[in-house]
Amino acid sequence: MLFSLKNQIMLLVLLLFFVANIALSNETSDIIYLKNGTKVIGKIIKFDVDKEVIIKTESGSELQYKMSDVDKIDFKSESFYQYKKTSAELGVTIGTPASLNLVAGKHFENTMIKASGFYLGDISKGIQLELGYKLAEFARTYHAINIVAGVAELRESNAKYINNYIYKSWQYIGVVYNLNTNGFYLQTGLSHSYGDFSSPQLLLQIGYVYQFRD
Repeated sequence: MLFSLKNQIMLLVLLLFFVANIALSNETSDIIYLKNGTKVIGKIIKFDVDKEVIIKTESGSELQYKMSDVDKIDFKSESFYQYKKTSAELGVTIGTPASLNLVAGKHFENTMIKASGFYLGDISKGIQLELGYKLAEFARTYHAINIVAGVAELRESNAKYINNYIYKSWQYIGVVYNLNTNGFYLQTGLSHSYGDFSSPQLLLQIGYVYQFRD
């Protein structure tokens, strides 16, 4: 094996922090698009739709623009933009539990319930149920920690015989980190497993899951 399970987990954690940091920075910065093509990123500290806008850039300087010079403004900080929260999700991922999964979820104020899985005949089948808590939510992104439970059955080739297969079953409970940013969906964590697979097992889903907001 090229990397041990411990090294895989460490690399995965670093990747998660990197992706989450990018998503958070993008979601909490306002963007002013000027008519001359310039894009200014920061946090708007004053806004008068008929006169001017003042933005504090990431370097700390404050820039003032007349509204007549502004093409459009993308409000993302909570100070000026009251975003709609996620009410439901629907999409497709690859990974746990069934290799190819349909994902559907219902969101409440700070919690969610979710189900994922698929039936691919004798190749693979599985379902995963989740109960989650949102750590943070922005205009197009949310982060959550979910408790999950699932069952799956996977087909593997039997090395001793041609056209002969072994079917392995898997039951698990676990904890996952969940990120959805503008439809890009990432879920990963660890599970305590029962059945034909060793424990712990890495849980992973990557795909596109649309956010319904109201």
